[in-house]
Amino acid sequence: MSNNESNAVQELTASLSKLYESGLYSDLTISCGDDTYKAHKAIVCPRSEFFSRACREGRWKEGEEGHVVLYRDDPDTARADADLVKWMMHYLYHLDYLEMDLTERPTDVREPAPKLSWGRPPQMPPTFSGPAFPGPPTLQYPGSQDPGPSDRPEHNPRESVDPARNPLVHSRMYAIADFYEIPGLKQLAQKKFQQAASRHWNSPEFVEAIHVAYTSTVSNDKGLRQICKDVLLQHMMLLNKPEIEGILREVPDLAFDMLKGLWLRDGARNDYLPPPSPTQPLSEVWRTLR
Repeated sequence: MSNNESNAVQELTASLSKLYESGLYSDLTISCGDDTYKAHKAIVCPRSEFFSRACREGRWKEGEEGHVVLYRDDPDTARADADLVKWMMHYLYHLDYLEMDLTERPTDVREPAPKLSWGRPPQMPPTFSGPAFPGPPTLQYPGSQDPGPSDRPEHNPRESVDPARNPLVHSRMYAIADFYEIPGLKQLAQKKFQQAASRHWNSPEFVEAIHVAYTSTVSNDKGLRQICKDVLLQHMMLLNKPEIEGILREVPDLAFDMLKGLWLRDGARNDYLPPPSPTQPLSEVWRTLR
């Protein structure tokens, strides 16, 4: 990119940032919880099919033209949703998120993740509310021994993770991007999740992020699921965690993905071992892989 092109891009992004901060020329109001955004249809709608559809169909607040409300019920989770929407709106004007001053609304990522609905119908599965599984006996799997120096995580898993590197934050952003149909944000969240998961795979946040990844998207959406499976296969000692075993028992898709991943990695070398089937009992598949 030439200097002239670079300057032009900087000028454009600066003007978008100014519109975001000032609300000048706004023709669309977006509300979430206590937060209100003065947005612009020409910027928001081409990036999000959700907002494009809302504006085309006139889904206005109580007939108030140009006002879209994203969140109305369950006040206990309104604050968490509002944080995600704030980052989403920032992305639409800045092409990134987590650049704003996070001290404006502190979020302690060490607390159990609240249920996030994003306006989904009641029949949608709730997201993970934090590790709450009984402690089963410790199981030993190949590769589940204490990690060597090169495998140990670079941080103390009891310490909170910087939100910019927090896999749980990025899994939620991926889910909200999917719900509001923003492909660019979804791709960015996937990239950030990949980086965060590879660094903080032994953190409590990654455990919760796995559950979010598998319960907030449809089964054929492999964006985060593939990353979760690959990280677990790379660090099999994580299967000793009661929280991980609890998720495997609770989320059949994750259990099947792990079984198939193990077969592709270990069992495929034996031509007589068929690939696992979604309808095959898990105990039977485990026996074939031993």
